[in-house]
Amino acid sequence: KSYYQVKEELEKCFDRKTKGQEHILKSDFIKIAERFEAADPERLLKDLHHLGISLWYEAMDEYQTLVLNPEWISQGVYKIINWVSGQKTHEIKLADFAKVFEETSERFPKDKHEFLFNLIKHYELAFEARAGKRLIIPHLLNEDQPAELPVFEPGDSLQMRYEADMPLPPNTISRFIVRHNEQIKKEGEHTWLVWKFGVILEDGKGSLALVREIDRTISVSVKGQEKTTFISQLRETLNDIFSSYKSKHPALTYRIMDENAILTELYLPEAKIIRHQELRKPYFDDRTGSDMSMTPTVVHYNITHNYYHIQNVKALVTGGEVHNITENTFNFYNCTVDLQGNLNELSRQLSKNGNFEEAEVVKEAAEVLNEVNEGDGKDEVKRKGVYNRLKSLAKDLGDEDSTLYKVVEGLKKGKDIAQDVAASYNDIAQWLGWPQVPKPFLKK
Repeated sequence: KSYYQVKEELEKCFDRKTKGQEHILKSDFIKIAERFEAADPERLLKDLHHLGISLWYEAMDEYQTLVLNPEWISQGVYKIINWVSGQKTHEIKLADFAKVFEETSERFPKDKHEFLFNLIKHYELAFEARAGKRLIIPHLLNEDQPAELPVFEPGDSLQMRYEADMPLPPNTISRFIVRHNEQIKKEGEHTWLVWKFGVILEDGKGSLALVREIDRTISVSVKGQEKTTFISQLRETLNDIFSSYKSKHPALTYRIMDENAILTELYLPEAKIIRHQELRKPYFDDRTGSDMSMTPTVVHYNITHNYYHIQNVKALVTGGEVHNITENTFNFYNCTVDLQGNLNELSRQLSKNGNFEEAEVVKEAAEVLNEVNEGDGKDEVKRKGVYNRLKSLAKDLGDEDSTLYKVVEGLKKGKDIAQDVAASYNDIAQWLGWPQVPKPFLKK
């Protein structure tokens, strides 16, 4: 009852007919909650946010702003973006907000400008430049791609693409660029290799990626020593973006590799690749009249399904023959790549939410997996101390009373990501005989 009374009071504060308060301070909300003796105001803030009655951004707690009218955000944000567009540029300084709201300064006062600045980042409409309080809006970048793009030679690169039946949401590639802005390749003193429909990324370990949108397709090309890990990370980002849309997800296809680790011109859907691998059945290429094993493609793109164990992977990659494929046998290296990706995503979400201490703990757990090499056996894995760094994290993720569990539970999609972490960890734990995360925590 007390929660409902608080809700009604907030609705009175903002009345569309009387054009009441569009936002209030958190301290004002606490006073309202105390007046109606509402227990746990922090929990109530989150509940009201999820219901859309008022918007509270926990990661931006320092601004102490509770928004009662969602249109205040949308109209403010797009007023900023439209102003930037009118200036024929793609960036804006925080100091420029005063010009943007010159005629509406009463509705958008100066003390709310930095809050709006961070909301634009929160909704992945822009990213902050590495120098100064300045936003870069990918959707307003020049449409022309660089005159020269990296060459991704067959046999030295991996390529996948997302193909849609209908036009992609207009902010898809922009959101991807925002998420990977720290990896944008720099050329010269002031040139960054990014444009409206694409970007060139580097992972800091010598691998390079080209991601671009053409018509209804997003293509990803990656080369370098860590290309499998890099393309797995980029795939994870795109899958997450597409999963946030209500529209039908684009079909993910991979450029198939033959037994000699050479890229062909054949693209196949992920589901078909997995199905042929499950059945241990090669794919018949009617153009060449030959059978093609899906094993090289599964290995190089890290398509983990039931964690195939592939005998003599090194021979496979370098062109040797492979005859024995054992289904459902554990492949520790593939699983660590999967676990590392989930841990990095959880760390990113925690940082984004302002939970920096917890994010660092998760990040450290992901980094320890870098010590694992392909082909490491149980004794080698144990010697490297992987267990000691992961067991505490796994325990906290499965403990409803732990701080980490409570923080993760409050994240958008946080529990889903944590459950993916737990599932990957359990596969490793089962193989090594470690304690597992309780099954009730896992997805059904």
